[in-house]
Amino acid sequence: MLKWNCNSDLLAAVVRCESYDSIKIWFFSNNHWYLKQEIRYLRQDGVRFFWDPTKPLQMICWTLGGQITIYNFVWITAVMENSIALVIDDSKILVTPLSVSLIPPPMYLSNLKFPCAVRDMAFFSKMAKNRLAVSLSDGSLCVVELPALDTWEDLEGKEFSVEASYSETTFGSFVHLIWLDSHVLLTISHFGFSHSSCFQKTSSSKDGPPGYYLQEIELVCSEDHIPGLVTCSGWHAEISNQISLERPVIGIVPNPAKRCSAFVQFDGGNVFQYDSKLVITSGAPLPYLQKHDDMGFSMSCPWMSVVPGEDSGSSKPLLFGLDSNSRLHVSGRILCNNCSSFSFYSNYADQVITHLIILTKQDLLFIVDIDDILHGQLGAKYENFMPIIKKRNEEEKRNYINVWERGAKIVGVLHGDEAAVIIQTTRGNLECIYPRKLVLTSIVNALVQRRFKDALLMVRRHRIDFNVLVDYCGWQAFLQSANEFVKEVNHLSYITEFVCSIKNENIMETLYKNYISLPCPKEAKVAESGDFRGSDANSKVCSVLLAIRKALEDQVVESPVRELCILTTLARSDPPALEEGLKRIKVIREMELLGSDDPRRISYPSAEEALKHLLWLSDSEAVYEAALGDAYHADCMNLMKNNPELFLLGLQLITDPTKRRQVLEAWGDHLHGIKCFEEAATTYLCCSSLEKALKAYRACGNWSGVLTVAGLIKLGKQEIMQLAQELCEELQALGKPGEAAKIALEYCGDVDNGVNLLCASMLIGEYGEGLEKVGKYLVRYLAVRQRRLLLAAKLQSDEQSINEIDDDTASEASSSFSGMSAYTTGTRKGSAASISSSTPSKARGMRRQRNKGKIRAGSPGEEMALVEHLKGMSLTAGAKRELKSLLVSLVMLGMEDIARKLQRVVENFQLSQVAAVKLAEDTMPSDSIDEHAHSLEHYIKKVRKELQHSEAFSWQSKVLLSP
Repeated sequence: MLKWNCNSDLLAAVVRCESYDSIKIWFFSNNHWYLKQEIRYLRQDGVRFFWDPTKPLQMICWTLGGQITIYNFVWITAVMENSIALVIDDSKILVTPLSVSLIPPPMYLSNLKFPCAVRDMAFFSKMAKNRLAVSLSDGSLCVVELPALDTWEDLEGKEFSVEASYSETTFGSFVHLIWLDSHVLLTISHFGFSHSSCFQKTSSSKDGPPGYYLQEIELVCSEDHIPGLVTCSGWHAEISNQISLERPVIGIVPNPAKRCSAFVQFDGGNVFQYDSKLVITSGAPLPYLQKHDDMGFSMSCPWMSVVPGEDSGSSKPLLFGLDSNSRLHVSGRILCNNCSSFSFYSNYADQVITHLIILTKQDLLFIVDIDDILHGQLGAKYENFMPIIKKRNEEEKRNYINVWERGAKIVGVLHGDEAAVIIQTTRGNLECIYPRKLVLTSIVNALVQRRFKDALLMVRRHRIDFNVLVDYCGWQAFLQSANEFVKEVNHLSYITEFVCSIKNENIMETLYKNYISLPCPKEAKVAESGDFRGSDANSKVCSVLLAIRKALEDQVVESPVRELCILTTLARSDPPALEEGLKRIKVIREMELLGSDDPRRISYPSAEEALKHLLWLSDSEAVYEAALGDAYHADCMNLMKNNPELFLLGLQLITDPTKRRQVLEAWGDHLHGIKCFEEAATTYLCCSSLEKALKAYRACGNWSGVLTVAGLIKLGKQEIMQLAQELCEELQALGKPGEAAKIALEYCGDVDNGVNLLCASMLIGEYGEGLEKVGKYLVRYLAVRQRRLLLAAKLQSDEQSINEIDDDTASEASSSFSGMSAYTTGTRKGSAASISSSTPSKARGMRRQRNKGKIRAGSPGEEMALVEHLKGMSLTAGAKRELKSLLVSLVMLGMEDIARKLQRVVENFQLSQVAAVKLAEDTMPSDSIDEHAHSLEHYIKKVRKELQHSEAFSWQSKVLLSP
């Protein structure tokens, strides 16, 4: 009879044997069938079974005698606390040390062969002892002692046959099995069931009364353990204590805080502490089971584990339990509501558990500090272990890892420096995850223990920023450990890599601040040793590299690689110590040129190799300038000052920031001297010479540049106000009221002054434009009038020379030409002129009425339209009153220069307008135009003499008249 469970991942069958029947359960993973469980019954019981239709790990069995048994199985990880995988497969246990090699199942390092199928096991690893206790399907107990882990390579591919231990009593059917000590087991067994009656007995003793029993079993080995070998026989087991239990036990775990003690969880989640009689001292007898209400669970938790913890200085174990509803409990409270599996990480130094690892049902891996659990800082820090959608710039802040394999489970952890989480996918293969939080913890632990080489190797392996080695408790503290660091690492390539990565940023407060807290005070005292007096106390890079350089000289023997490493520390200093590096290369070159047989020559690289190394690490231009030094800089500056065209070339050649600023400032002085103020100001800004830039902008009247630079200089409010007032006065004096108005309004807050300046500026601009228009219209009028007169003269000449034309034709031609403008054209064939009708239609007459007043180029009325437009540009009485009022206001505000300029501009406009109208009126009846007599300048002078004191110019103020 074969039956799958409801998930189709477990296959069960009843197998008939000679003396018993057995129910066997197989599990398929990675193309291998594992026999995970065998339950034996008497042959006459005729056992039958079926799987629960909704619970994949529940099986119901019954016998012909009417006994019904419900089995609730749970998956327990095969990876032990020390990362050894012990996989049950029928009568074998497949052994793989995952800390040595991550061998994928179903492969393994070696295997242990037992007399029959394995049902349960417990592993003990402490004080260099590795022991394995195994319960078999026939009820027997086996014990194996394994050698130290560092000798397991010799066990590869071997199989060891294990004998059952000898006992004079029957242990019953084991339900739970753990180690209390290296020679004491604690078990939960039951008696009185059909499947426990078929066990092979080693003596004539009878079974105990039916029910569950807590049994303490003492073990003694009659054979001496040989180091490096596996002890598979010679074990004796005796029950030293037995307690009857009234209800089923869900799980038992050893108590890490007390020797020979364990926690027992009963059905419902109640937790009791069991103390072995081996630790009970004389006096009042203690109860073997003592209830702990503060550590119990709200419901049964098939997966249970305990870790040591400290709360307020006292040791207090933390009991974790995972129930069937994926809720993770800890000491009476719920920690996570969606946990699929969990494990713990230890730093291995003091065997202290530091982190809880949780894998949720959403395939998110969380690394939780045990301290956060003790202090209750989980909700906000770990976001209730739920996925939170974050923005891209917050990706680095998330405190979980997305596991790429859906449905994977945590099966174990590699502790200590390995800092890895082992997960098993649904198809059976193993994967390793190295969470950054655990990696950083292992690195910091190594640094605290002053294992610098191990820390450096972990940094390289996991691609962690090398600055962790310096920043973990402050770079000042690292200076004191530089000698020890170099001596222990003793690998110049690694040290060079470390040197090239040092930067002034404290990455423990930036890049890794969300992963780990500093183990030491952030501010360590600066080493007072005289070895570091030359270092910059404010520069991490300079100080650390100086300490490394001195340590290399003290701790490492001379060699070409050491010299290149020293050059690296010089090139990577901040700022680079290129002069010192070139001096060292100079010494090497001098030794080469002397050709001496100095044995030290073999301890140095060639000068060419050293120089190439320095150039590779540094800017070639900076090395070139360092080689030249300051000897030629003064000559170079004088050459550029005497030949300004060389300034641009000098900037291309000189890369040193300080010297470049000197070149730019000299160039700015030259531009200022030749009155190129705008270019000079820009050049001064390039070299941060702000005072000179301000003066240059002020010299060219660029008030916005002046005020901008004033802001860069960070002048006070009063100073900026005073500067704005001075600029406003200067712009008024220069006749720029518009710009002065902006300063008065925006910087001085003088609304009245600003408005008046703005009005004056607008009027000056308008009348200035009007003056230009008057000139343009007058020039156009004179050009059209001159052309019309020339055309009329030519027509008159032609009429007199043609005598053949009769009077009617001449009259018709005359009437035709009289309506032509300066742009009218005609065609003639022979002596006949083409004549178009001049009789306008009614619609054309209406359009002309609408367009009256417009100037149309080439139209017959263009001359008259120009004259009328010039007349319409005259000052109105209202405009004269407004001008007079504005002039008085400007004088009252002390703006005499602006008022004088405004009056002068308007006066010029009025004179030009009146003169243009008078000139046009004088030329209209005339048949000729005299270029000298009929000019605008001539008429302006005439009008000025005739009308200056007339009523038309009464708006002027005599005090503002120009001399």
